[in-house]
Amino acid sequence: MWHNTARNPKLGPLDARALFPISIWALHMREWTFFVSLVGVAAFAFLMWRGYTPMVAVRIARRRLSGHHKFAVNVVKIRRWARWM
Repeated sequence: MWHNTARNPKLGPLDARALFPISIWALHMREWTFFVSLVGVAAFAFLMWRGYTPMVAVRIARRRLSGHHKFAVNVVKIRRWARWM
């Protein structure tokens, strides 16, 4: 009964979470929101083609935006330690 509970939900070949932009278009049916939703679905389809789920893609983007160097001490604490500031 619980065999498939850990799998990602799919609607056809696409991940069901990738169809979220379609729901935005369903709430605001205009021509430009239709094209925005198509671009969003195409972007999610490209990510799935690369082998990434939407959450993995968010984590990769966050890692690339944060940079390579991680500081062991918070920068605000370093500024408090400096007496000349």
